[in-house]
Parts: sequence; C-alpha cells; structure tokens
Amino acid sequence: MGIKDDKIYVKNLERSSLGMSWGFDYMLKDTVIATVTVNEDNTISLVNYTDDIIDRPFGVNLHPTMKDLESLFEERVFPRTRFNAKQILKDKPYGYDPIAIIGDTHGILVDDLYWIRFDDEKDLTWDKVKHWKYNNL
Repeated sequence: MGIKDDKIYVKNLERSSLGMSWGFDYMLKDTVIATVTVNEDNTISLVNYTDDIIDRPFGVNLHPTMKDLESLFEERVFPRTRFNAKQILKDKPYGYDPIAIIGDTHGILVDDLYWIRFDDEKDLTWDKVKHWKYNNL
C-alpha cells in the first residue's frame, strides 16, 4: 500500500459514476501549480497558477479532456511494460490502471518533484509523500 488508501481512488470513481465532481491539486513540492476538477458531466475544469507551461500539468492546453487526464495519469506512473509490473500490482484490487495507481502513489516519480494531492487530503505535504518513491519501488 502506498501513501494513501485505495478507498480514496474508489470514492473518486464512484463520484464520477454517480455524476459527482472530484478533483486534485497538481503540486510542485508544496506549491499548488494547478487545480483540476472532474465535473459531474466528466468535463475538466482547470485553473493554472503559473504561466510556465513546463510546470503546468497540461502544458499549453487550457481545455483538457478526460483523455488528456488519462494521459497525464499514465505519464505519472510506472510504464505498463515495466519488467515487474505484474508483481507490483499482484496485491492490488486493480490491474494496470493509471488512475488507480495515482490514487496509491500520488504520481510521485523518481526524477522530478511534481505530485498529485486529491481534494480530500489537503493536509498532505511534500514531506509526507516524497519518500514513497524511495521506499515503494
């Protein structure tokens, strides 16, 4: 199990299937770079807090779609072709599902300082999540 519980991931999927919104902050350490909301109709609302397109979760795209969100999440998890992917996921209630993996890992990567903080975990900080990348790979 990663930093967070699988229940948060399930809750977000249930919200989507019930037509409820959910969202997250795209973080650079403890700085909110953008706020992303998945609306009731599965459209995406985006508020960028930086003009630097390199830091933005969707770059120059100001009107991301669910497909763009899925791509972002897939970029923030280990590749599906990773040699031990099946072993990593063997105890999880899901297969290779980037949205589920993000719920467990916060999108922490070894080579950058960006991560994802869901709406119902605003007290989560970089200090609490940064060790995931070293302890759970």
